Amino acid sequence: GFQCCLRQLLEEGYFHADPHPGNLLATPDGKLAYLDFGMMSSVEPSYRYRLLESVVHIVIGDFEGLAQDYVKLDFLPPETDVTSLIPELTDIFGGVMEATVSTFGFNRIIRKLSPLLYKYPFKLPTYYLLIFRSAATLEGIAIKLNPNFQPFNETYPYVAQRLLTDSSPELRTCLQEIVYQDGDIQWHVLEELLGQVRTSRKFDISALLNQGLEFLYSEQGSILRNALVEEMVSSIENLSYKTLGQITASVGFAVNVTGKLESPNLERMEKIGAMIIQSSRFDLESVPKMLELLLKQETQQLGQQIASEIAKRMFR
Repeated sequence: GFQCCLRQLLEEGYFHADPHPGNLLATPDGKLAYLDFGMMSSVEPSYRYRLLESVVHIVIGDFEGLAQDYVKLDFLPPETDVTSLIPELTDIFGGVMEATVSTFGFNRIIRKLSPLLYKYPFKLPTYYLLIFRSAATLEGIAIKLNPNFQPFNETYPYVAQRLLTDSSPELRTCLQEIVYQDGDIQWHVLEELLGQVRTSRKFDISALLNQGLEFLYSEQGSILRNALVEEMVSSIENLSYKTLGQITASVGFAVNVTGKLESPNLERMEKIGAMIIQSSRFDLESVPKMLELLLKQETQQLGQQIASEIAKRMFR
């Protein structure tokens, strides 16, 4: 029921706002049927994407991003100073990934959010209030059936998969905003997203990499592409200096390369690469697709750009 409601809300944009047990029916073939459509609501596509982004900000603990989401969702006026709102959102949503419905529920969130509606110029649309109503109703069912159910932990894999595999321009923009902030690639966020989806039955590594390349070489992805090239070139350069230091040390020469070895993201990049290779869907059947990917024009362009930057640094 929880996954079904997520898909209604974030994919179709039309959801059942009163999913109590009397309105849910398990069919003989194992499907879930909804009854009584007297309380339904819809969400515009642009707001759906922002809602999805806000879930990511909650689970990765980016409460500044969450505060900005409320502005993007038109819950707060654009001129609102959200600085003081950030610690309050941290208090409300901190630690949600490990929380269960019996210890940290939507009713508790509603109680804590309520005072903020008077403290800040919030203007919540009807659909958002109905989302909370629907979530609180499902929470009541979960408490009876499985008090250890973790709603946000259940939500994140679905959200991560949508972000990484959905080719819509809106979600591509959301992904870029999440993984590229303040001029840096947020490798820990990318690692977290990939970690959530790589064991999924629906996860296709070749499709993910293919879409990623297409995005990087689209007009939208130019900023992220240049940042990625810079990160990779810097990591290769630092790795080269490290190797040089090891070689010279082994033959008795002392070459000072300490200043060149700062590469905080190299370990994360290596870990992400290992996660891709160890993916449950990275098997012999993937090899032809991966070879096709390597021959793509975008892949060759990326390699040429990296090689060009390395050459520039070697001879500068």
